[in-house]
This record gives sequence, structure tokens and C-alpha cells, in this order.
Amino acid sequence: MSNPFLKDIPKLLADKVITEETAEKIRTYYQSEKKNSGERLLMLSGVLGSLLVGLGIILILAHNWDDLGRMVKTILAFIPLIAGQFAAWFALYRKRENQAWREAASVFLILAIGSCMAMVSQIYNLGGELSDFLLVWIAVSIPVVYVMNSGMTSVLVISGITWYGSLVGYENYPKQSPWMYLVVMAIMAPFYWKLSLNPAEKRTAGFHHILIAISVSIMLATFFNKVEPWSVTAYFSLFSFLYLIGQMPFFKENSIWNNSYQFIGLTGIFLLLFVFSFDESWREIGRDFYFSKTENYRGLGITIGFSIGALALIFFSVLQKEITKRHLPGIIFIIFIPLFPMGHFYPVVATILVNVIILFFGILLISTGAKQNDLTHLNFGLTIISILIICRFFDQDIPFVLRGIIFIGLGIGFFLSNYLTLQKRKKDLQQ
Repeated sequence: MSNPFLKDIPKLLADKVITEETAEKIRTYYQSEKKNSGERLLMLSGVLGSLLVGLGIILILAHNWDDLGRMVKTILAFIPLIAGQFAAWFALYRKRENQAWREAASVFLILAIGSCMAMVSQIYNLGGELSDFLLVWIAVSIPVVYVMNSGMTSVLVISGITWYGSLVGYENYPKQSPWMYLVVMAIMAPFYWKLSLNPAEKRTAGFHHILIAISVSIMLATFFNKVEPWSVTAYFSLFSFLYLIGQMPFFKENSIWNNSYQFIGLTGIFLLLFVFSFDESWREIGRDFYFSKTENYRGLGITIGFSIGALALIFFSVLQKEITKRHLPGIIFIIFIPLFPMGHFYPVVATILVNVIILFFGILLISTGAKQNDLTHLNFGLTIISILIICRFFDQDIPFVLRGIIFIGLGIGFFLSNYLTLQKRKKDLQQ
């Protein structure tokens, strides 16, 4: 009964505020939360312990490595792997219902696989690229994810394939695209879907939402044939697609900070808008913008693909009668795609329109936040307006005194808007 609310239950029962049935449900709920919290802590401890043990074994072996013979080295290379397989077997058949055991054993096994591969490669001078090593390691590790039903192992696999994709895509850019990244992500998709639908795995699924949104954003650039202008529209369509995913019924109840698709999508959209709020950005693209070479069309194809996905999500929201003002930032790509080629010929007009778009959405977010007593959207809108003003300072020759006065005004505006919203909240609660 350490929870303060639980201590008030007898008083609430005595005053007939709640029934005995409700009181029992409350007790059950908080006991379940306490149990889940303990299990999560145990799981985290197990995973961290596995990481530390694995790294410790590698360091001990590395210290005495040169004094050992080839056969001894080979045996030592396989010992962690055998231990990891035994731990996985024990967790799977003796501790199947214990998530902490499954996660810890799975992480240890994956590390053991990697260390065994690395040591065997070093012992027999097999050579090869780091990207090839990572790909083989990931391919061998994927079955562990499904067999052990391990969310943390899935996180490691997705992180690994992103690392692999970055090595292949960026080091060899623009000669080679990491197509195996798409294959591995497709293989991991069913596990991610199953994990997302399991309420008991909410926190682990949250890690996946963040990781996948970041991973896709990083990897998109590696699939262009060159630094091409259409890559900008591709990123606009991607961020709009991510933002609209965050507006789906499954995610929309979360706050903007707990909804990684919405947060990363919205942040990406406005970062690109701010870049193109400068006239020079359009002029730079104008120098390279051309339609004559066929290899310049991959970015356009990616743009079309993500745009179709975003339009499908909008259509779904309309059918479900879930479309609201919050969907508006996700449709900016519809405006920007035709604006983009126009900006090649009329950069000044495109710059003005982008600034108008930013201003409109900043005001919209402030208005929505004020009406709904939502400080997150209110402050996000105020931040957008503030950044827009700051950007224009860099564009124009404005005296420092006037700049200082405007900054003071912005600060007062932040304070007053938050203060008035909080006062409105208090008033609504008292009514």
C-alpha cells in the first residue's frame, strides 16, 4: 500500500465515493502495475548484465590472446556461443513465461554469435569488409528474434542493419544502394507488427517506433543514384507519411512526445520548410535541376511511392471520419511537390509561399493548443513562429536594438500564452 492513492481507498469507501467493486479493481490495477514495473526492471538488468558479461569475456580473451595457440583460440571462440545456446535453451524450455530470462539469454546469444564470428575470422585470417560481417551476423541473428520472441534482440537487429546500410550506402555513395536493408526490414516487419499489437510489450514497441522512424529517415538518402534535387521531395513525402502514421487511431491518443512517428515526421517537415524559407536554397537547387538524365528519376519514383502511401492514410482517415486539423501538416507534401519544380523558375515566389505556409501552420498550432488547453501544440506553434522570425533576421539587415526588442516580445509572448492556458485549465477543472 505504498501508493498514496491506495491509502485513500478506505476513506473513499467510508464516504461512499466508490464501491467495493471499484476499490478492488483499483487495487488490482496498481498491483499489476507494480508487478510489471518489477518485471521490466528485471528484464533491463538481465539485458545489461548480458551485455556486460559478453564484453567482459571478450576483453579477458583479448588480453591473453597472443599467448594462445590456434586450436585453443578456436575452442575459446566457440565457448561463449555454446554457453549462449544453452542459456537460450534454458530460457525457452524452462523459463518460457519469464520475459527477463528470454531477453537476457537472447541478447547474450547474439553477442556470442558476433564474437565467435569475429574471433574465427581473426584466427584464420579470413578478411572481408565490416559490412559483410554485419550482414552475416544479422542474418544468423534473425531466427533468434522469432524463436525467442525477443524484443530487445529485434532492436539490436534493426540497429545492426541500419549500421550495415549506412556503411554500404554512404561509403560507396552513389555507386551502391543497400538493398539488403529492405530485405531484412521486410523480414522483421511481422515481428514488429505482432509486438505493436501486444499491450504487454508497449515499452519495447515504443523503442521500435523510435528506431524504425529514425532508421528509415537515415537510410532513404542511400537509395538515390546521386545528390539529386528530387531527393528533397522524397524526404517531404517520407516525413508526411511518418506524420500521418502517427495520426492513425493506434497512435493518436499519445502525446506528441510519446508518438515518435508524429514527432519525427513533424520535425522533419518543418526542418525542410525552414531550409527552403531561404531564397538561396531554391537558387542552389535551380543550378542542378534538370530533367534530361534518366538516372535523375529515382528520387521522383521514391517521392511518388511515399506520396501514394501518405494519400492512402489520408483516405483511410476520411473513411473513418477521423480527419481533423491535426492532419493538415501531413498534407504539406501535396503543396510542396508542384511548388518544387516551380521554384526552379521562380525562386522568389517559392520562397514567399514557403514562408506563408510556415506562418499559417505556426498560427494553426497556437490556435489549436489554446482552444484545447494543449501546451505541447501551443509551444510548438510559438517555437515555429519564433524560428521563422529568427531566420528572417539572417536574411535582412535589421538593427540589433530592434532585434532585441522582438526577442523580448517573443519571450513575453511565450510566458503569457502558457500562463493564460494554465489559468484556463484551472478554471475548467473548477467548473
